[in-house]
Amino acid sequence: MQSASSSHKIRTNSTQSAPTLPRLPVPKLHLTLQKYLKSIQPFLLEDEARGGPPFESSYNIRVKWAEDFEHGLGQICQERLLALDKASPNNWLDDNFWLKKAYHEWRAPLLINSNWWLALNHDPIIPEDVIYGRAPSRKSGFTEWQVRRASWLVYRLLDFKARLERQELHPDTTRSEPRC
Repeated sequence: MQSASSSHKIRTNSTQSAPTLPRLPVPKLHLTLQKYLKSIQPFLLEDEARGGPPFESSYNIRVKWAEDFEHGLGQICQERLLALDKASPNNWLDDNFWLKKAYHEWRAPLLINSNWWLALNHDPIIPEDVIYGRAPSRKSGFTEWQVRRASWLVYRLLDFKARLERQELHPDTTRSEPRC
């Protein structure tokens, strides 16, 4: 009898090769700065409504900063990003940059500070009051439920790791194609 996870047609890392996915384009600096300016408008309006400086003057300062950045340091950064893209086998956000910055240099515990762990499910027999901290607390020691919950999380994490190593997890996809 074959398990559901072993019957996947597409293996976990099957989309990692360059020919499978299109190159990730390098974002245009000017367009990125325009999106930044648009994104800060609600914050500046809220700041003004709470007694802060007028929106117009605050926004104009940010426009000046964006222009200075675009024609100064931003231009240098953009050129370096384009050079990195040319030197990368697949795209500018390839492992030579992302893994080193996001995972190898960051010293915080990944189980708590990375988003993939959200796939871990609660043990269905642990009461919600215990899970969400509404149960009566003890002054010292661990409760039976805390030990069970920790055990469940460790089990699910190791199960996820094993399934990933066996490439039994279906890769993420968009509506049109698999993603890296």
